[in-house]
Amino acid sequence: MDKQKIGNRGEQIAASYLQAEGYTLVARNWRCQFGEIDLIMQQNGMLVFVEVRTRRAQKLQTGEELAFASITPRKRQRLIKSVHGYLNKNDLEDIVWRVDVVAVVLIYDSDRHHVQHVEDALGW
Repeated sequence: MDKQKIGNRGEQIAASYLQAEGYTLVARNWRCQFGEIDLIMQQNGMLVFVEVRTRRAQKLQTGEELAFASITPRKRQRLIKSVHGYLNKNDLEDIVWRVDVVAVVLIYDSDRHHVQHVEDALGW
C-alpha cells in the first residue's frame, strides 16, 4: 500500500470513528495556500479541525508514538494558519473551534487498526 493510500485509509477510518462518536463531517481535505486540513467536523456547535496521522506498524504502541511524533512545530504552525484561513474564508472568526489529532495505526498483514483521538491537541 503506497503512502497516499495509507493516508486516505486513515482519514476514512478517522471520519467514521468520529461520526460514530456523534461528530458531523463538514469538509474533508480542505486546502489553502498554507496547507491542508484533513477533516473539518462539527460537534455541539463547535468546529473541530482534525489532523489525521496514519502509520503502519507491527504493534499499536509503536505506531501511535510515530504518528504523534510526526507532528512537528512547523506542521502545527501550518495547521493553525490553515484553520485561520478556513475561518476567514467562511466568515467564521467568532465561532468556537479547536484542533484535534487522530492517530490511526494500521497493523501490518492484517485488517486490524487502532484509533487514538486527542481533543484540543494544540497544547502538547
